[in-house]
Amino acid sequence: MKLSVEEVVKAYTAVHELVAIPLPFVKARQVATLRNRLQEEINIIMQEEAKLAQEFGGQREQKGYVFPDTKSAQKFNEKYQEMIATEDEYVLPKVDLSDDIDKVNITPSAVEILEKIIKFEVR
Repeated sequence: MKLSVEEVVKAYTAVHELVAIPLPFVKARQVATLRNRLQEEINIIMQEEAKLAQEFGGQREQKGYVFPDTKSAQKFNEKYQEMIATEDEYVLPKVDLSDDIDKVNITPSAVEILEKIIKFEVR
C-alpha cells in the first residue's frame, strides 16, 4: 500500500485509539500487529529525522531540535517537509473491523487516516 511518511506517522497515532478498545481476540491481535508494524516504521522515520537534524547542526532537546541559527533550521525544515511528503510502498497487516464496527468509537481524524489501511464497512 502506498503511503507518505506523514500518513504513516498519523496512522501510528490513530491506531492507538483502536488499541484501547476491547475487541475479539483475532481482531485485537490484528490491531496489535498493525501497531507493531507501524512502530517499526516510526523507528526508521525517527532515525532519518535525527540524521537530517544532525546534518544541519541540530541538537535534540526535550521539545524537539535546536539549531545553531535560523538558516540551518529553515534548511532542516525544507528537507524534513520533503521527507514526510515522500511516498513509499508499505506492507501492512490486513485488519477488518467491519463485524465489530459497533464497538469502535474513534475520532473523525483517526477514521480519516485509518480508512486507508483498515476495513470499516458497515454491514
